[in-house]
Amino acid sequence: MYVFFFKICIYSISICIFTVEKGGWLLEYYLWTCASWSTLTLYKKYLRCDSCDDKKELFSKILDQTALRFAGWLVYHTASCGTNGRKQLFFSTFVNNYFGLSRKGIQIQHNMGFGVSLKMFDDHKQHHSISSQQQVQGKELQPHVAWWDNFSKFHAHSIPTASKNVFSSCLWTGMTINEYVGPKVDDKVTYCPSFHVVPAMPDNICQERSVVDHKILACYNKGRRYYNNSMVKKFNIASVPLKIDVMANPKMKDMVDNPKNAGRLIHPHRLNSNNIGSNRGLTNILREYQEEHKMHLHGACTTYKCINSDENIFYRMLKVPPFFCL
Repeated sequence: MYVFFFKICIYSISICIFTVEKGGWLLEYYLWTCASWSTLTLYKKYLRCDSCDDKKELFSKILDQTALRFAGWLVYHTASCGTNGRKQLFFSTFVNNYFGLSRKGIQIQHNMGFGVSLKMFDDHKQHHSISSQQQVQGKELQPHVAWWDNFSKFHAHSIPTASKNVFSSCLWTGMTINEYVGPKVDDKVTYCPSFHVVPAMPDNICQERSVVDHKILACYNKGRRYYNNSMVKKFNIASVPLKIDVMANPKMKDMVDNPKNAGRLIHPHRLNSNNIGSNRGLTNILREYQEEHKMHLHGACTTYKCINSDENIFYRMLKVPPFFCL
């Protein structure tokens, strides 16, 4: 749900660009009245600069320093525009709650005019939660790939006991629905003339092994100089996560900014309390997945299911005895 707050920040940044570049007043007012001394110094230098290239560089530095604070300032002041404006404070309140603000703190924040009330917070949170669930359910009915991976998080206990250690190892499993985009496909289960289900997996999963081995050997044969021919070296990629800088390489913009390479097609589904890194957790997850989609009932599951996981999880899936899943 905090994605909505992020969208507001992006919208605010677009307003920043428009107001400064087109001679507007909104960001300029913020810079003169609320920005830090260092940011205001950069802005004054930006006003005195005559070179277009230098102005773009200075403007980028100003955005890096003030974009997020300007977004928060904009959201807060939008709340003074009436009921619809006050709804925007839900997103900042949600982010504060996500990072540890208590319910008592939410109420105090509301009394001081910095957030929404507890009732409004609960109502909006429930609304967005239901809306997100419905969106994911809709994507799940369409061709997709289920992505599973480890989700590990440490939780500190303020009062440890004999049965509760200083830290809890929250070894969970993260699941997403990766939306399919491409040529139309039919994922319905098909049957052979003898009315047996046509399996989605080949009889021999290593039937393409020779192709994989050939490509791996081709990489090995290039030796240590292979790095000089890599995309990381060619495009001077130094960011985390790895991404080509489209400003320095405009020809790659269409490929890099393609929706298939972005996170817009990945929909968070759930956190499973089972640890997929353990054999017991993996079998429990597979059993739950089987029962959820009624795979154990003949003819009840009508679509093929695709699961994307790392090598370790996939390899252990292959070793699960059939009676665990039947």
